[in-house]
Amino acid sequence: MLLLISFLISTNFILLTVPSEVRAQSINGGLSISNNTVSATNLSQRTYTNPTYGIILKYPDNWTFVPGSIFQKTLESATKSFPQMIPKLLPLHFVAYLYPNAIVVSNRTIAPTFVELLAIDNNNKSSLPIYVNDTLNQIKTNSINFTLLDKGSSTRLAGNVAEKMAFRYVPAYESRLIHTMSIAAIKGNKIYIFVFSSSPQSYGKYIRGAEGIKDSLIIK
Repeated sequence: MLLLISFLISTNFILLTVPSEVRAQSINGGLSISNNTVSATNLSQRTYTNPTYGIILKYPDNWTFVPGSIFQKTLESATKSFPQMIPKLLPLHFVAYLYPNAIVVSNRTIAPTFVELLAIDNNNKSSLPIYVNDTLNQIKTNSINFTLLDKGSSTRLAGNVAEKMAFRYVPAYESRLIHTMSIAAIKGNKIYIFVFSSSPQSYGKYIRGAEGIKDSLIIK
């Protein structure tokens, strides 16, 4: 799953600059984004609500929000173009994608910095340890270089019992080193995954902002 996200971005399936009218379309489609001023930092904080997945999260206005529906269409296109990569990962739902405004999106040597919220239909009733193990095995199999930093340490995601993964890797199809943290929790029949991914150079700079977004998350 995480490998798929990196692959879609690196092959330009995902357009990271999304015009404002796309956001308006997402609101008209039943989603909502509202503003709220945070006086302590003088930043405007926005609240994103997705009733389909029971999601509420907050993010500062120095991060750009992209509706998950954009990525769902991308996934459908990728399924047709790269069928060998997709079957094990479906059914996967892109819920939200965010990236910091003041950053070079990506290039051939620097990996993009982003936060991603996903949901997977847990039809096989997988446990968190199984999901973590399967995900790490898939990434290691498809990486040139893989360094495990954290495997399955206990944490919380939106108040739910969760497990954390952290690792650095170079995907087999490119040469950029990627530093990723992923936190997974099970609620109902879905596995919810919060992902923060970046280049090693930018990871320390943006991890605090990513954790603030994570801590604001509510899953109803």
